[in-house]
Amino acid sequence: MGQANMPEALRKAAEEFDRHEGRSDGAAAVLWLDAGLTVLRTALYLRMHQDVELFVGRDSMRMPVSELRTLFLANQAVERYQIAESAAAAKHQGYTADAAWYLDWLARIRLGDYDWRGEIVERTKSDFTKTGEERRQAFSDEMAHILHEAASAPLVVFRLFPLAVQIVTARAFGDRK
Repeated sequence: MGQANMPEALRKAAEEFDRHEGRSDGAAAVLWLDAGLTVLRTALYLRMHQDVELFVGRDSMRMPVSELRTLFLANQAVERYQIAESAAAAKHQGYTADAAWYLDWLARIRLGDYDWRGEIVERTKSDFTKTGEERRQAFSDEMAHILHEAASAPLVVFRLFPLAVQIVTARAFGDRK
């Protein structure tokens, strides 16, 4: 998909990326981040929810409405974690000199029209300042609170997920190593 065929919000994000970073591959970076992080978010939720239900069983007390709320809260937590983890990776690997800008920029891509001045922003920025291990532990605790099945998910899922986010980030910046 060329930049001309991109949705308006992603096209603008690509142009901002090119301007801020002095690059010309913003469209590719935006598409890699948007598609890659969406795949990871979906796969993580399915792994924690459906796979655990398959092996552990379904909680018959949960209503479909509560499942929709759980999905919303889980997706919000995953997005917040991915944004902080990607920004930390971009800073650590030297992909960008301005990690704070990158964090805000990626949040606008991933959260869209969500109120970027509210609680979710402060929590994302707070997550970014933690160490990788602190971020991972806080994320796994939050997911277990939101999605009870997450407490039964293999711990390796929480160890591999940040690496997957880092790989998506590296690929978005053209780092194929």
